[in-house]
Amino acid sequence: MPIYDPRRKVGRLPTTFRRGVDSKGRPQSEIMERYWGWPIEFTKFTKIRRTFQRIFGKDDFLLKRFDATGKKQILLDWGCGGGAMVREATSFYGNRATVLGYSVDSYKEWDKIKNVKFIQCDSNDLDRYLRLGNIRPDCIVSHLGLSHLLGESDKPKHMAQLEKFRKLYECMQDGGVMAFNIPNARIRNFLLRLTSWIKPVGYLWTEETLMGQFKELLPDAKISLERRVVYIKKPER
Repeated sequence: MPIYDPRRKVGRLPTTFRRGVDSKGRPQSEIMERYWGWPIEFTKFTKIRRTFQRIFGKDDFLLKRFDATGKKQILLDWGCGGGAMVREATSFYGNRATVLGYSVDSYKEWDKIKNVKFIQCDSNDLDRYLRLGNIRPDCIVSHLGLSHLLGESDKPKHMAQLEKFRKLYECMQDGGVMAFNIPNARIRNFLLRLTSWIKPVGYLWTEETLMGQFKELLPDAKISLERRVVYIKKPER
C-alpha cells in the first residue's frame, strides 16, 4: 500500500501535447519522444536500462549483488510518476529485489500496481521516511527526476538542494549506488521554445561544476559522469 503524506497531492499524467511543430514541420510530440523519451511517466524499463548502463547493463548491478550476498536488493525510483518503470522492474527482478517508487505527488495509477511500495511526501522528508522504515536502498535511480533539484540559480538555495543528495546517500546500503541523468542544456533550451511549461532543470550549473560540488559534498564516494548520467557509488565498510 502507498505511504501518503498527510498533505497528499494527486498528480496528473500528461495525456497529450500542446499542438505545435518545429521549423522543419516535425510534430512536437515526435521531438519530445526522440530527445527525452517523453512522456516520461510512460518510459519503459527497457529504455531506462539503456540509459543507466552501469546499473542495468550486461552485468546488472542488483543481480550481481543478489548473487554475491543472497540478500534481496532494494531499488528506489526517485520521481516515479505513474509507476510504469517500477511496475516493469518488479516483474523483471521478481523475488530478487524489492522495488520502491517515490514521488512528491501521488497518482491514481499506483492503486493498480502490485508488489511495489510507493512513497509520497515532500523531498525534504524522504530520508526521514526511509530511516523510520529502516529502508536502506541498494540502488537509487532517477530518470530526469533528481535533476529537478539542480535548477536553482541562487547558490545558497542550490547548495541546500544538494544537501538532499547527501541525505539520500547516507540512507543507502554500503556498496550501493545512486544514478541520475542531467538533461542536455542545448536540447532543454530547444524544447523550452516549444513548451513553456517545462521547468528549467539541471542547466544553470555546468557538468564540471556539479561534479566538483558532489565530490566536495561526498568525499568518500566514487563519483563519475558518463553520457550525462552521474553515478555515485558508496564504498563498502
